[in-house]
Amino acid sequence: MKARIDTPAGEQITLPYDIPYYSQFASPELVHDIVNGLISARDDPRWREFGAETLQEYEFWSWKACGIASLKMAVEALGVARRSMMDWIGDGVADGGFIHEEEVVAGKPSGWVHRALARLAADSGLAADCAAGIDLGQIAALIDGGRLVIASVSYELGTTGEISRNRGHLILLHGYSRIGSQVEALLVNNPSGRSAELRRNCWLPAARFAAAFSGRVISIGPARCR
Repeated sequence: MKARIDTPAGEQITLPYDIPYYSQFASPELVHDIVNGLISARDDPRWREFGAETLQEYEFWSWKACGIASLKMAVEALGVARRSMMDWIGDGVADGGFIHEEEVVAGKPSGWVHRALARLAADSGLAADCAAGIDLGQIAALIDGGRLVIASVSYELGTTGEISRNRGHLILLHGYSRIGSQVEALLVNNPSGRSAELRRNCWLPAARFAAAFSGRVISIGPARCR
């Protein structure tokens, strides 16, 4: 299964926003080495850009910041003022939005609570919703409606390896391609892509994405009319 598509064959539908890219680590080019244990997050020379006060704080949260990076990309694309990763993390934690491993209870995994991330977007003046059990066609419909989509997937989408799981990581979707009525590929910004080709504006084959997708999303769009 190919890790990416250079140029989709079908019709491309992309959102008209100026979407920034953020890695969950301060230095995107170091992601491969950090996640593969070749270096430590503490070796990241740009760690202060994350907004952390100490290297220890940066190391702890950078490993857990995929949801925050995806949120930051989405809300800034929709006009929310730029803030540091650590600022967003602080607000999310204050809202009870992160479950630490020692806090896990049955049926609730550790990590970012989707509804808390949606609340952060809503508190910024945007429309935000959570959904579960959705398929590729429904993702396409959200994008057709102007929504950026944060999807729960396997971290393996940021690699060229096989897919063995379908959750544990969050990425941003901002486009898709279709052949007829079938979704061919998804356009992705991945906070932990191991190479430049798998980080920003990456076309992921629909079958590969589907294998890694939990069915859970957060959709974010411009503020609803009152």
